[in-house]
Amino acid sequence: MPVSTGLELGASSVRAVTVERHGSRARVVASAQVPWSGEVGDDLVAALKQLRRAMPLRAPVVLGVPSSAAIIATVTPLIVNRAKADLAIQFELQQQLPYDVSHAIWSSQWLDRRAPQQVVVAAVKDQMVDLYANTCRRGGVPAQQLQVNGMAAVNLWARRLGSGD
Repeated sequence: MPVSTGLELGASSVRAVTVERHGSRARVVASAQVPWSGEVGDDLVAALKQLRRAMPLRAPVVLGVPSSAAIIATVTPLIVNRAKADLAIQFELQQQLPYDVSHAIWSSQWLDRRAPQQVVVAAVKDQMVDLYANTCRRGGVPAQQLQVNGMAAVNLWARRLGSGD
């Protein structure tokens, strides 16, 4: 029965939920929400400390950063072999970014794996990831994984439609 915590940085609050997994089923063990101004820094540290007082945060912690911190785009990479698609996705992603793709932490999700034409890509500048991770550590929450909130919704949507990997 593995236990993990999801922590979401919303626009006006920080939310956490701890789940316990039993096979393919999950059960919510605890949840809490505390207000937050949306400013990364001391205000987020204070909110995380308040959240830790409200409920125990159990590792591993998956941090959901606001989609406003990311660039989320649908791209249509020109590919022949999907196994080598990362380079084509990076090329198309670069057209959407105001910074070099080498400074991006990105993830992608095929909208339809049967017809590999469109990909939803979420990218966050590596400096922003470091800022969120370091601020969470200061608040006593060492996040082991990062998820862009908008990408989480896309992943859920794709899996419910049965087209997710």
